[in-house]
Amino acid sequence: MMNPHVTLAELQGPCVQMGETSRRTLPTGHCPQDTAHRTLPTGHCPQDTAHRTLPTGHCPQDTAHRTLSTGRCWLHSSGTNNYISFIDGPNTVSVSSSPSGGILEGSSVTLNCNSEANPPVESYTWFRRSGSEDLEISYGQSYTIGYISTEVSNKYKCRASNQHGYAFSEYIGLDVVYGPKTVLVSSSPSGRVLEGSLVTLNCNSEANPPVESYTWFKGTEDFEIGSRQSYSFYISSSDSDKYKCRASNQHGSADSEYILLDVLYGPKTVLVSSSPSGRVNEGSSVTLNCHSEANPPVENYTWFRTSGTKDFEIGSGQRYSFYISSSDSNQYKCRASNQHGSADSEYIGLDVLYRPKRVLVSSRPSGGILEGSSVALTCNSDSNPPVESYTWFKRSGTGDVLIGSGQSYTIMNITSSDSNKYKCRASNRLGSADSGYMPLAVLYSPKETSVSVTLRCNAYANPPVTDYTWFREDTNDDTYTGLNLITKSSDDVYEVLT
Repeated sequence: MMNPHVTLAELQGPCVQMGETSRRTLPTGHCPQDTAHRTLPTGHCPQDTAHRTLPTGHCPQDTAHRTLSTGRCWLHSSGTNNYISFIDGPNTVSVSSSPSGGILEGSSVTLNCNSEANPPVESYTWFRRSGSEDLEISYGQSYTIGYISTEVSNKYKCRASNQHGYAFSEYIGLDVVYGPKTVLVSSSPSGRVLEGSLVTLNCNSEANPPVESYTWFKGTEDFEIGSRQSYSFYISSSDSDKYKCRASNQHGSADSEYILLDVLYGPKTVLVSSSPSGRVNEGSSVTLNCHSEANPPVENYTWFRTSGTKDFEIGSGQRYSFYISSSDSNQYKCRASNQHGSADSEYIGLDVLYRPKRVLVSSRPSGGILEGSSVALTCNSDSNPPVESYTWFKRSGTGDVLIGSGQSYTIMNITSSDSNKYKCRASNRLGSADSGYMPLAVLYSPKETSVSVTLRCNAYANPPVTDYTWFREDTNDDTYTGLNLITKSSDDVYEVLT
């Protein structure tokens, strides 16, 4: 590196006195000789160790290899040696940071400014780039930012000044490193999604260094479902839920807000309930209610009652009410529909409670029954709950005589006197009902034989006979007894038993 002190013997040309100091300028076309005492071409001065050429009229470079703009050299005397010293404004202004490299958000950083100048730098001024302008922010050789954030991650530069001028450093950018922030989730397709569609969730986040890993969660309990920046799946109604993404790098992690997936689907899980529930007394009012999961909500409800193997439509609306009878003990179902489809409930059976009805008596054997044999009478009835007791009656004159109980009544060794009408009474806790009368016809051989004689009396008269009187001879005393007119079968016919 070239000595900053150049002796007068190395310079050519006249010296010019100026004040107390002797100086001289190098006229155009004259330059000091190099070490071999050669004359250099006009307009050029010796090169320094960096081999840079000095422009005409300027002095040699100093140790920092800067070119002086004054074109002047100061003459000094020290003992027997005369030498020249250079004057200069700040040059080669540089900025360094501590710590250097990536700076963690929230920490502090100090910027330091350095520059060579003669005389030394008198002031330092700091600037921050904002848009297309430089904002003056501080003074001093050092500038400390106490809490660095991404908002101050800009370019900075320093201006060094002394009495001979000033110079700027290059811009220095601060590389602020931080964990993910502003984590955002988007879905494709967006908005409401039809069940069965392919859905892709995308996660994006600002971070330095960039996000290293993504994690997906479903529901407010944060059930982990996947990784990677995008998460794709075919959606079903059970996927109608909240989703979020967690972005992470070496400096931390952050979660997105929840995104709600609104899945559209036809009715499912159709349920029917009844009020009152359980067993219902005949004549009561019953309301059937239909509920279904669907999105959008169910638009139509239709009610059906089964009869045999077919379903018959009986009503519409989410509720169906009616007064129930024993004939309504049947199976019911509901159909729920919206714009995306329909679904049926399971059948619900109504258990209707009622007293006995349709009480019927049968005999075994049936038809005519031979005297001396036995006959079994059986009683059956429709009721809910089932019949609790059966009672048997036999017709006697104008009334009924209680003869037995139980579902069956057996007459052993039947006689002609058992030829009569019989009925059964069936009872449960809700009431009772009687069967119709069932006659028993007993077959038997003749007994108590009697003869029936018809006497007819005729007489001619004018005016015609209006009355006939009959007499019976008493065999003991040959007397006649008037016949009882009750036995008269017509005006002139009597039946007499002998």
